[in-house]
Amino acid sequence: MSESQHAHFLAYLGHDLRNYIGAITGYGRLVMRKAELPPKQQDNMRKLLDSAEELYDLLECAVDLAKLESGCLLLQPDDVDLPSLLTAVVERARPKAEIKGLNLLLQCQGLPSLVSVDQRRLQQVLEALIDNAIRYTEQGTVECTVTYQQDIFHFLIADTGPGIAPARIEAITQGLVPVPDAEGAGLGLAFCRAMLVLMDSLLQFENQSSGLRCRFSLTLPVIAHSAAALSATSQRAAPQAPYPLPSVEHLQVLSELALHGDIKNILERAILLREDFP
Repeated sequence: MSESQHAHFLAYLGHDLRNYIGAITGYGRLVMRKAELPPKQQDNMRKLLDSAEELYDLLECAVDLAKLESGCLLLQPDDVDLPSLLTAVVERARPKAEIKGLNLLLQCQGLPSLVSVDQRRLQQVLEALIDNAIRYTEQGTVECTVTYQQDIFHFLIADTGPGIAPARIEAITQGLVPVPDAEGAGLGLAFCRAMLVLMDSLLQFENQSSGLRCRFSLTLPVIAHSAAALSATSQRAAPQAPYPLPSVEHLQVLSELALHGDIKNILERAILLREDFP
């Protein structure tokens, strides 16, 4: 089987597995919302949902890594609000940091608002690096710092963890998937390295006495807009909905049930939404 065929096979397999994971998370959220569970069972259900989401991320990482290695993955740049993207990435990771009692910080003052970049791929890289830092840090701080100078954006993820063994750093920088350890399969950093190579960048690691530093730089075209143009764009984009809209959580549950083809629960959820949003 060629690398291209292998990547396509993993993509098809990943699509089927994502449907099942979507069903697990969809039913799990329904149970959390509808059932009055004791605190212990609520905690168990949250752990189940967290594990399902991590499995989903790991699956996407494996599929994308296979596409990268076979040359089947192409970047799709678009105009992106970089500060908003950074804030969203950090806020998504915050619950994991809080569970471990870690401080999760973001420093991104003075950045241009709009840049041209593949939002999904940059988000994947940042999420993987921050998740890795949180996973290996038992106490202290994880900090994401982004600075800008002449179209070059410098990204730094620093933590107060134990660092990475030199052998694992060498494996990652040489494009090899590290040997799995007790904390995970090592796919995340290998994916980040391969993705950044595609984006004409290089992932670097620095083991310091205070912890590990992961850094990379990207040359991103800055999208220049006048204040008047930005105001007009925001006014055109502003929703004119006369009625309250369902929450993102409601819509996500419907999406996951739809992926599984669960018509009965879709109808049941739609009836509840109609009662909440007449």
